[in-house]
Amino acid sequence: MANYRAELEVARPIDEAFAYLADFANTEQWDPGVVRADRLTPGPIGTGTAFEVVSDFLGREVPLTYRIVQYEAPTRLMLEAENETLRSVDTVTFEKTPSGTRLVYEANLTLKGLRYLADLALHVAFQIVGRRALGGLETALARN
Repeated sequence: MANYRAELEVARPIDEAFAYLADFANTEQWDPGVVRADRLTPGPIGTGTAFEVVSDFLGREVPLTYRIVQYEAPTRLMLEAENETLRSVDTVTFEKTPSGTRLVYEANLTLKGLRYLADLALHVAFQIVGRRALGGLETALARN
């Protein structure tokens, strides 16, 4: 399993930071590895809302359909995605601070089948991808 965990403090109110991250179509704005991100379900964002996210991962476009499985505004958000080769679980927790919001972003990728033999290489690559995405998220939350 490849995992990435990062903490980030931003000068944004907790409600705004939560709403921005819960709209996972915004990943295209802050994650440089995302080629395209679209919301698939109409109505208010909440448990069950789905997003298609296409990432450029190691030179290949990888489409994933993310679905919000936990939506506890404004403190916790969990999304899951799966395709024929991998499963992804992203969990973000939010905590109000005197100057804004602290985010803890945890992402876990699990390869399916015999692909699990490549987990170490995936973990190393995921650290690089995660650091780039975290930098983009920090910039986007400071700007928006």
